[in-house]
Amino acid sequence: MVLLSDVDDSIKSTRLNPRGAYFDLVRRVADMEGYLGGMPELYRVVDQMGTKVEYVSSTPTAISGLARRFLKRSRFPEGPLWSRMNPTQDAAEYKYRMIRERMLAQPGKRFVLIGDNGEKDMHVLKMVFDDPELRPRLHRGYIHHLYDHPVLEGMPHGIFREYVTSAELALGFADDGLVTRAQANEIVELVGKGLRGPQAEKFLPSFFEVRPEELRPYFEVSGTPSPATEQVIQSIEKRLRETNVPTLCYRKRSRILRWLFQSK
Repeated sequence: MVLLSDVDDSIKSTRLNPRGAYFDLVRRVADMEGYLGGMPELYRVVDQMGTKVEYVSSTPTAISGLARRFLKRSRFPEGPLWSRMNPTQDAAEYKYRMIRERMLAQPGKRFVLIGDNGEKDMHVLKMVFDDPELRPRLHRGYIHHLYDHPVLEGMPHGIFREYVTSAELALGFADDGLVTRAQANEIVELVGKGLRGPQAEKFLPSFFEVRPEELRPYFEVSGTPSPATEQVIQSIEKRLRETNVPTLCYRKRSRILRWLFQSK
């Protein structure tokens, strides 16, 4: 098995969409400590279990050194980082072509793909699924749900799953055989402790645009949650309720504006 992972907004809390102020975006891209809590530990376990880890980023090659330093400093497992040579190339087209190249270059291997719901990655994963040469090789696609965009709209359930924290991703990896159930439970416990501690923002950043009621199905797809996992779910739901008030107001305002424009 090969894990092909995006970096920004998938394992790192970069907040590329919406971009916001330019210098704030630059600061977040350059942040060497911005990993999503539990991700380095989870990826190291995947690597130790024998799955090859590669990183595919649309970051221009000229500044890809920032991503390399982030991966090394955050102690993600070593693996090639594929970046965009031509910064004017469409990011989605680049990612699709690079993923296709990496999958075809490793015959006999099946692939797990990691991306986010900032729209481009979902489009890329759908392109991979629709490619008749790649579909038989695609074991699973995981989409990090952090923005208020439809996640699996028009995408086949079963092949694709969503996650908000590294806890759901760990349980999914256990279902896929990338880690053991015991190893996944350790990540779930790590996330639970993190959410109850002073670094809760690291495990569930306050800018995540996720409704509390959207979370539970992401855990239950792996089976009935254990008592420990149930506590983690409740901790995540509680934090989402506490941090989502401005986001929900923004959503309501955006829907009103769309209705006004559409009614003209």
